[in-house]
Amino acid sequence: MMGMVDAYAQIEIETARQYVAANMQQQQLTPPDIDGLLLSSAYKSPTTGWYHVYFNQAYQSVEVYNRMMNVVLMDKQVSYTNHNFIAGIDRIAKTGTSKSMISPVVALQKAAANVGLASTNLLPIQELATAKLADGTLTKAVYSLTNLSNEKINVKLYWLPVTTFTVEKKQTAINKLALTWQVRFLTKDGKHGWNIHVDATSGEILQKKDAIISCNFGTSTHLAAPHECVDGTQPDGAKYFGIQKKSGAFTGNGYTVFDYPIEGPTFGPRTESVMPYARFAPAGVGPGTTNGWHDDGVTSYTTTRGNNVYAQEDIDDNDQPGASPQSATLDFTYPYTFGLNTAVGNRDAAITNLFYWNNLIHDVLWKFGFDEPSGNFQNSNIQGLGGLGNDYVIADVQDGGGTNNANFFTDNDGIRGRMQMYLWNTSSTYQPDGDFDNGIITHEYGHGWSTRLTGGPANSSCLDNAEQGGEGWSDFLALMLTTNWSSLSANVASANIPRGVGTYSLGQPTNGVGIRDYPYSYDMDNVNGNVTYAKVGDADFAIPHGIGSIWATMLWDMTWEIIMQDNHIEQNIYTTPSSITAMRGNIAALKLVNEGLRMQPCSPSFVQARDAILQADQMLFGGRYHCAIGRAFARRGLGAGASTGVSSNDRLVTESFAPIDGPALSSPITATVCSNTLFTYNATSTTANTTISWVRMPVTGVSNGSAISSSAAINETLINTTTSPVVVRYVFTLSAPSAQCSTQQTIKVTVYPSIVPIVGSYSVCQDASVPTGAGLVVPTQISNLVNGALTTGSPTYARAANDDVTTYNTGTTVYYQSFTFVAPASGPQTFEVTASTFPDNDSYLSLYQTSFNPASPATNFLRGDDDIDFFEGLYLSKLTHTLVAGSTYILVVGTFYSGITGSFTLQATDQGFQLGPPNWFTAPSGGSPVFSGTVFNPVGVGGSGVPNTNTPGTTVFYVASPNQSICRTATTFTVLGTASPVVSSTSVIITSGGSATLNATGCTGVGATLKWYQTADNVAVSMPVSPTVTTQYYARCQQTASSGVCLSVPSQNVTVTVVTPTAFSSAQTGNWNVPTTWDCNCIPNGTLPVQIMSTHVVTVPTAYTGQAKKLKFTGSGKVRLEGTGKVNIVN
Repeated sequence: MMGMVDAYAQIEIETARQYVAANMQQQQLTPPDIDGLLLSSAYKSPTTGWYHVYFNQAYQSVEVYNRMMNVVLMDKQVSYTNHNFIAGIDRIAKTGTSKSMISPVVALQKAAANVGLASTNLLPIQELATAKLADGTLTKAVYSLTNLSNEKINVKLYWLPVTTFTVEKKQTAINKLALTWQVRFLTKDGKHGWNIHVDATSGEILQKKDAIISCNFGTSTHLAAPHECVDGTQPDGAKYFGIQKKSGAFTGNGYTVFDYPIEGPTFGPRTESVMPYARFAPAGVGPGTTNGWHDDGVTSYTTTRGNNVYAQEDIDDNDQPGASPQSATLDFTYPYTFGLNTAVGNRDAAITNLFYWNNLIHDVLWKFGFDEPSGNFQNSNIQGLGGLGNDYVIADVQDGGGTNNANFFTDNDGIRGRMQMYLWNTSSTYQPDGDFDNGIITHEYGHGWSTRLTGGPANSSCLDNAEQGGEGWSDFLALMLTTNWSSLSANVASANIPRGVGTYSLGQPTNGVGIRDYPYSYDMDNVNGNVTYAKVGDADFAIPHGIGSIWATMLWDMTWEIIMQDNHIEQNIYTTPSSITAMRGNIAALKLVNEGLRMQPCSPSFVQARDAILQADQMLFGGRYHCAIGRAFARRGLGAGASTGVSSNDRLVTESFAPIDGPALSSPITATVCSNTLFTYNATSTTANTTISWVRMPVTGVSNGSAISSSAAINETLINTTTSPVVVRYVFTLSAPSAQCSTQQTIKVTVYPSIVPIVGSYSVCQDASVPTGAGLVVPTQISNLVNGALTTGSPTYARAANDDVTTYNTGTTVYYQSFTFVAPASGPQTFEVTASTFPDNDSYLSLYQTSFNPASPATNFLRGDDDIDFFEGLYLSKLTHTLVAGSTYILVVGTFYSGITGSFTLQATDQGFQLGPPNWFTAPSGGSPVFSGTVFNPVGVGGSGVPNTNTPGTTVFYVASPNQSICRTATTFTVLGTASPVVSSTSVIITSGGSATLNATGCTGVGATLKWYQTADNVAVSMPVSPTVTTQYYARCQQTASSGVCLSVPSQNVTVTVVTPTAFSSAQTGNWNVPTTWDCNCIPNGTLPVQIMSTHVVTVPTAYTGQAKKLKFTGSGKVRLEGTGKVNIVN
């Protein structure tokens, strides 16, 4: 057996071996796959009581690189196992034999030469140890060579799986096993921890990895505007990691630092913390066993050195012991100034802060289970717990090897870790120093945590695969330890608060984005909704930082799902109950992640890491958080159907939003709708008796407020107020009596913009002309996103040389496309080429002011950018510049290399790009546009259907944005008719003093008005008319068009004849006081006799007095008086 073994684990190791042999078919393995299992490490975890046994796969007694099996035992019974062994290993092709190998020293020479160290003198090399097989084959050598490294150099024999990508199957598969010497060493400057596989026969370099992950954070795109900061000398009432120092005598030592949970100098002031190590375990049994943090088990120190960390300055970048502050009383309080040029004056404070936080992180993780047998970083381990010592962290302060960076080197247990922190040049108002950025310090320490726990403490290379969350675990740990939990509540509002990491170092406000392209937040509606499992396959999410940020987003969501389930937040993350099962909320989440790390396989995919957390929940809490964990991962695409494919070392993944347990939607989970159009959807599930409800939160760019419904149906009109598509998320909650979990699934509805016309209806008079510049009108389309293309017909210019420059120097001549815009507001604005079809996405972006002359590209040049991050392989361009509102700017998109063509997408922080002219169609879908432009007069336009204005009628036209024709807005163009109205009669007779209401038909349409005029003088009259002599009238139809007033041709004349009557005669039965009762259409006034015609009954209403000179009756005609009604005969 090989590797690291807890003395108490022998029985468990044998039990694990027997279990593997008995269950190999269940693990889809064959006898050759498990023959000669090599023990990597085995230990008992003090916090859980579980035994963890890690086996290496071997072939012909030689280890297969990073192929491991993890066996977990509870109460001496196997409870869980996983592996990434190669099945059918005997059938895999092999290259190399032990009979023709180069020596380990030759392999070391080859490796050193490959990384530019060929001139290193190997003569002083010392062989410290070797290992051989039973047949005498050398399999391992340990060397000391101070010319190359200050640490031990390990050379070990492995079978290295060599993979190839199969285009037909679109997957990565193992092609062969190559016998290699793995050469591992930390360079003298501490910048690289090389892990190089040299072909054991040919000496060819087959694989090279750097165990030191440099973050390369400080690019110009991160610069932010100056902001207000809290000076470190101010007092505050923060919660302290240790005990606040009181006035008067005290017995404990203290540290003046930016204390937990303050993330850095921009978040709050320094305070003094006394005896912080006493927070974690009783004296003599915890990590601060003797003399607090200043005793390493052998020596007591009065400097910033102890059992867990040795913090020192390394301004000359020699990676040798540097200066550190000294205090006989172990009180470390030193001046600190927030401002520019403060690095030297703040150095002792920086060393103290870095020492403090390394110990703080060590002790917190010790409580959660990253302890001595698990491979933590300590010089001396507590007796009886196991693990290897002599591996405290060397923490370099203000390292002179670079700027805008931080890194951490992790080797196997027993080999010291190294943290290097740097100064930053990202602020114009203060000197950022990574030693004060507690988030980045925690992030870097997190690499040691995740590396030592994954695959066991004897293997530090299990997080080398492409799809692994190393950066994510580090970001997650930083969030957990720098969140002020006491200020939050167990609800969605707190979960949605955006959190950036590293804002202080980047010179950003405390609510800035941080070192990633987006902040961490539960809010998928407005903050990071595009961050899902599928982004593992997106080259814009670089390896390892972009990939890791996806994993951290999922873990952060999981933490909040657990918090909201428990309705509990532990105010201090280091407060843990005596019983693990009593953990709740945020501390339960951190414990689950810690145990998931040690239970996941070597080279884990996201799916395997998720499953390890689910298993940890089952074993720790009996599955208490199964549903919460499942919801968190499913909402980010790591649901039941998610798959990493056949390899975790490529970027080929399949995402799934299906619930891990519980009812699922059978209806579609994506939809599209046009703005201002009714969206209808009905959610369904195949699970019987499923209850469905939904909630929709507000989204930037959509004017609708939040909505909630207990129905499965959606009927809403969504209004997109932008010129780009906006995704609205409906979160459906499903529950069923037969299901363990209630589930949540998100329906993503893409709301495409629709143009809102300025003039959506236009009318013109028949046979008239539309004035120049008039017609249907829509606004110029302004967007923050524009598409373009470079072709062999595109113009060329000589772009600027180099990356992120503000001074023009002539570079390569390339094709280009320019975009002119007016700054909508003053302030920093970022422009980015977000996608392209250029080879390697290698673009070049330039910004000019006022004008751009390709013949004189140095004129008006402001800034040029080549790569977002060359080291991460992000070759698209991105630049930030402070604009002045109202000023004209020109963006020029080109390529890095000459002669390159392809399409691209350019995006800006704010809307400012003028899109092309909108398109006008004759149909709501399909067809080609008949016109393009913001003002559309269809008269005479080919295909419009309106050749002239001779024919009245309305035509509907549909207008759409040039980059989005799916959503068309209906408009109308109307030719208003001018046909004359038709009079109901051409002759009307009235008696003297009477009146007549003239009638005509044919005046129809919205707003159409019938107008009457006297024929003689064309004077307009109103109805009724009361001429005293015979008069002629005519009618015209009047309509108000967009272009003016439309009047029809005059109607026929109507002659109103006035006659003088001899009597007022009744025209019909009716009331005396109603004009229509009488033939004069008037009421008798006593000047003439009144004659009641035969069969007519004229009623005089009560209280009314009729007037008549005489009263005559014909035939059966009569007058009827009601009540007090009467007729007065006038003499």
